[in-house]
Amino acid sequence: MTIATGIGSMPGDDNRAYAEAVRLTLGELPDPAFVPELPGRGVTAGMTGRALAIVDGLGVDLQPAGWRLTDASGIDHRRARSQLARDLDRVEEQARDWTGAFKAQVTGPPDAGRDRREASRGQGALRPRRRA
Repeated sequence: MTIATGIGSMPGDDNRAYAEAVRLTLGELPDPAFVPELPGRGVTAGMTGRALAIVDGLGVDLQPAGWRLTDASGIDHRRARSQLARDLDRVEEQARDWTGAFKAQVTGPPDAGRDRREASRGQGALRPRRRA
């Protein structure tokens, strides 16, 4: 038995494209269906923005060099959370009669670390471990 699914990132840059991506995952790649990600809609809808959207208790904001750790969430962090909430609402609406499994993927620290991230004083937040 062969199972086909997607990792989430799909083309498109607006809400109509997101609705089509959800339709595609439910109709063409349904086992398991997945919550699509359309990075073309902006940095808050991409892999790192989505991962940071679900992190609780960690403040971040977006700077020209990338995401920066802060004491409180910046506007872009709140936008990422809002975008994810709208995306999940869209999936829920379109999957109303869905009975199969769903997959949601989130990048972990090693992948998120590839995106330049800074601590509040500008030093790198994630650094390679030094060997003795």
